Amino acid sequence: MDPAIEISLFRIAQEAVTNALRHSEARKLTVEFDRADGMLRLVITDDGVGFDARGAAGAGLGLNSMTQRAESVGGVLALSSRRGATRIEVTLPEPSEPLPSRQ
Repeated sequence: MDPAIEISLFRIAQEAVTNALRHSEARKLTVEFDRADGMLRLVITDDGVGFDARGAAGAGLGLNSMTQRAESVGGVLALSSRRGATRIEVTLPEPSEPLPSRQ
């Protein structure tokens, strides 16, 4: 996998898991990754207390950084949350060529 994509997806997962552990009171947390039909998909879910996803967009550094990381590698971050079901999903096309180096 392209190193820029690998690092971005790892950091997104790291931030999402950290947020869930700190704030969600979840009993179950899952992290899934798959590649299919030229697409990459990362999904983090928990069964915690949830939060107002619309109100949180743009409010927290963590959500902003996850969104920026996804976009920096050509991906899209989708977020939904309610009591018992928070879901963060990142999808992006798997590049056929490595991304240009960012220095």
